[in-house]
Amino acid sequence: MLFSYILNDLYTGNIKQVILWGGVQASNEKAVNFYRKLGFQTMGSFEYNGANFDMLLEIG
Repeated sequence: MLFSYILNDLYTGNIKQVILWGGVQASNEKAVNFYRKLGFQTMGSFEYNGANFDMLLEIG
């Protein structure tokens, strides 16, 4: 519910993308699945204390 509120505010402010830069640990399946459920897509990966994903959400 909170994320829907934030997305609406971003959309109203004409924001086009949300990037999880420095992202989410690839081994954290709950977090990765949470972001994917919200519509985020993996846009890259990097190694820092294990594998990590940068994720992107296109808004409206």
